[in-house]
Amino acid sequence: MISNEVNLLVSKAKSRDADAFTTLILSIKEQLYKTIYVIVQNQSSALEVLDEVIYKSYINLNKLSHNEFFKTWIIRIAINESKNYIKKNSKILYMDEYEEKANINMSTTNESHEEKMDIEQAMKKLDQNTRTILVMKLYLENTFEEIAQNLEKPVSTVKSAYYTGLEKLKQLLRIEEVNE
Repeated sequence: MISNEVNLLVSKAKSRDADAFTTLILSIKEQLYKTIYVIVQNQSSALEVLDEVIYKSYINLNKLSHNEFFKTWIIRIAINESKNYIKKNSKILYMDEYEEKANINMSTTNESHEEKMDIEQAMKKLDQNTRTILVMKLYLENTFEEIAQNLEKPVSTVKSAYYTGLEKLKQLLRIEEVNE
């Protein structure tokens, strides 16, 4: 979506224009879902958190001081809500089912289903922060600056975590390849 269009839609949404807000949400919903899913690691939980993010962003939209930062603002809400959800539900252990994994298409490439599963399993072995950065860069195609802004970290820290995480991921995938 073009910046001027976002500014106009956010202005309308701040005036409680439900159609404008719906358009904004629909333009970013998939990216929000993927960001949340990476953190909560469960489809139904991700949908629950997504609902909460949409609700909170609608209620607090007037607190957004710069309309052009809507995307960054709502992704930050998604990250915070995901982390809060994990804290609240940390005593519950979710067993990811094979069918759920098969339904989540985190990649836009033509990788085989087996390769996607291998990558997903290797990603789960990384710490949450690294996994979030890798997904935001590789799957959501955010720039390092956007990731840094969303995670409220210096760009150099994000780059370091990204490249370190990428190396760990490569090592994990090599180990899995040898074990097969």
